[in-house]
Amino acid sequence: MELSKQRYNLLFIALIVLENLFLLVFHQNDILGQSANSIGLFATSLLFGILILVKFYKTPVEISPSTSSKHIKLILILLFTGGIIWTSLVTIKILKTTAIDQRISDIIPTIQILCKRLLSGQYPYSYDALTSLYYHTPSGYLPMHWLPYTAAEYFKFDYRSITFCIWCIGALVVMFRSMRLSKLWLQVAVPVLLACSYYAISQLEPNIIGWTVEIMVAGYYMLFIAGINQKNPWITAFVITCCLLSRYSLVLWLPLWAFVMYVSGHRKDLIKAIIGIVVLVGIIYVIPFLSKDWSTFYVAHTTNYETIPIVEWRHQNKDGLPVHLYNGFGLAHLFYQKYHGPDLQHGYDLLKRTLTIATSGSLFIMGIWYWRNRKNIDYRLFLLGSFKIYLSIFFAFIMIPYMYLIMVGNFVSIALFAEQGRYKRSE
Repeated sequence: MELSKQRYNLLFIALIVLENLFLLVFHQNDILGQSANSIGLFATSLLFGILILVKFYKTPVEISPSTSSKHIKLILILLFTGGIIWTSLVTIKILKTTAIDQRISDIIPTIQILCKRLLSGQYPYSYDALTSLYYHTPSGYLPMHWLPYTAAEYFKFDYRSITFCIWCIGALVVMFRSMRLSKLWLQVAVPVLLACSYYAISQLEPNIIGWTVEIMVAGYYMLFIAGINQKNPWITAFVITCCLLSRYSLVLWLPLWAFVMYVSGHRKDLIKAIIGIVVLVGIIYVIPFLSKDWSTFYVAHTTNYETIPIVEWRHQNKDGLPVHLYNGFGLAHLFYQKYHGPDLQHGYDLLKRTLTIATSGSLFIMGIWYWRNRKNIDYRLFLLGSFKIYLSIFFAFIMIPYMYLIMVGNFVSIALFAEQGRYKRSE
């Protein structure tokens, strides 16, 4: 049985490596075509989540006790520190050589405007806030996607330093929690995977670090994975809120989380977590921002998820194909192929319906499965596996499969690998 579990861990590492190859290498070097790479990435990501459920199905588990000696812990801490220093040096080099240019990407310029308006006492979500970027609707960025950067604006340092710092926090939490893994090679594997994945992005797709803030979102999601795999409901509330108020792609998964917490007998923790989420969302978003103009969320949501995506479907590369639909990720290109031209809007609407049906349907099926098998798998492990399954389906059918969005899934996999490894079969 122990050997079998180690084989699972080796398979998880292989899948993480494959995810990185599908993301950064295969399509970009013409090894795989658009459809093969998209399906390969989807299948790899989906299999990762399924294997967590398979590994622990009908297996009573408990958290592994820490067996590392003080010397081993010191070596691991030095390894963690070395990884952070290495990735810091890589990041500094990118920041020095990559200028923020709104003509190429308006992500950071948008955040700069929101921070400046807040610090000057202006309403960040006003309709005219982003007119300099040619937007005439409120920003669709929720507070945790830009509010941390007010420190950079106030103290006048590079905004992208905040991005890296939040990623570091998520990475360090995952690494320190990995010290409870049963084998030393697994404890070493976690920081190595984190550092190498970050380094691969920095070398092969440095613009993700230089022009976007999605590395920060990856940090949030690593904290989220660790947060749902512990028993403090207030920590759970905090990490869920961070994700909800940045990229809220997990929002459809939350009903499954609530259902699992309820039927597994953790109802008090569920109530506390929900109260914490409501309070935090109210303090961070509703009271200071949304309450000043209740229409801003709806208008921004409609613009960002109805108008802008269809424009991207018409943004073509040198081959006359949509740039972000033919970058090697997602299944949106299949809908474009069938419904391009005068039927483009129909294809877009069909994909949107497919996304809703696929994610909702998978969550319903997983909920039924858990209800029937709740005595056969620990609820925390089911939450970990189900979230990866959900996220793989969400990214597969997302309207615009930007590379920087899909990249988050790789760090989610590493965090999942670390967290599931904390469990051993109970005696």
